[in-house]
Amino acid sequence: MFAGVSLRDKIGGELRAGAALSYLTSGSVDADPTPLTPGPGNSFAYTVGDDWSVAGTLSYAINW
Repeated sequence: MFAGVSLRDKIGGELRAGAALSYLTSGSVDADPTPLTPGPGNSFAYTVGDDWSVAGTLSYAINW
């Protein structure tokens, strides 16, 4: 989800603001990339949980 706004003033300036919100779901990986040659360092696994991601921006510019 995201939103933004832009406002202009009488002296030629412009104010811009934006925001974004994202929900990231959990996941996991358990892999053996080369099953024919087993050994140390030849497999990997990781798991990540649910989380939120937030971003925002604010800027002001004057056009000459």
